[in-house]
Amino acid sequence: MTVHVSIVMPVYNAERHVGRALAALLALRIPNDVRVSLTIVDDASTDGSMEVAGALLREAPFPVRVLHHPVNLGPSVARNTGLAAAGGDFVWLVDSDDWVTPDLLEAYLRATAPDVDIVVANMVPAAIGALLIRTAPSWYARLYRAARFLKRRRERRVGARWRGLSHA
Repeated sequence: MTVHVSIVMPVYNAERHVGRALAALLALRIPNDVRVSLTIVDDASTDGSMEVAGALLREAPFPVRVLHHPVNLGPSVARNTGLAAAGGDFVWLVDSDDWVTPDLLEAYLRATAPDVDIVVANMVPAAIGALLIRTAPSWYARLYRAARFLKRRRERRVGARWRGLSHA
C-alpha cells in the first residue's frame, strides 16, 4: 500500500534560510512505497524567498504546489492554508528555517502505527558559521495518541505560551 505524505511549508521573508530548508527536503530518503508532495504557502514575502525556492524546486523529485497569500496573514494562517490544500495520509509541517536530516521521513514513517495519531520530533540547535539552524534528528521522535498529546500540552502551558513545542 502506498502512503502519501504531504509536506507543508509556510514561507515569509525567509530568503536567507529557505534554500537550505528546501535542499534538505529534496535530499530526503523516500521509500519506494511512499509518495511525497510539497505545498509551499508564500505569506506575501517581500524579499527573494520565492525566487530562491523556485530555482531549487525546478528539479524536485516530487510534486510541488505553491500557494500565495495576497497579504501577510502570519504563520498560523499560512499553515492552515497548507493543511487545507494537503491531500496526504500524513501531513508534515516544516518551517522555512528548519533543516531536517535525510532519514527523518523514514523515522516518522517507522513511528506510525494504527494507534498513533501524532509523531513529534524535538528540535536541536545546530550552528553552521553564524547561522543557527534547528534540526530534528530521528532519535528524538515521540509517539502520541491525540488525547494524550493535547493533555500533555495543557499541563505544560505557561500563561498564553507553550514550553517546548510550537503551537501554531
